[in-house]
Amino acid sequence: MSIKHTQSVILVTGGAGLVGSAIRHAIETEPVGSRFGRREDETWVFVTRKDADLRCVSSDTWKLTSLTWSPPQGPRANQKAF
Repeated sequence: MSIKHTQSVILVTGGAGLVGSAIRHAIETEPVGSRFGRREDETWVFVTRKDADLRCVSSDTWKLTSLTWSPPQGPRANQKAF
């Protein structure tokens, strides 16, 4: 059995905060493939409260998720996420 690896998108909420800023610094400065660096098949997205208010479901929040998440395909594609 072979495992097909696809592009990964990592969404970091609170990208301007203390932890988010530290993660961004590590991702941007560490060599690709190193212990703390990103992998070649990863895309990192850092968002702040200016991008969307995640406390309530609004058009901004749905717009943000559409940038990082693609809807499921197949027989269960019409089921609600929550």
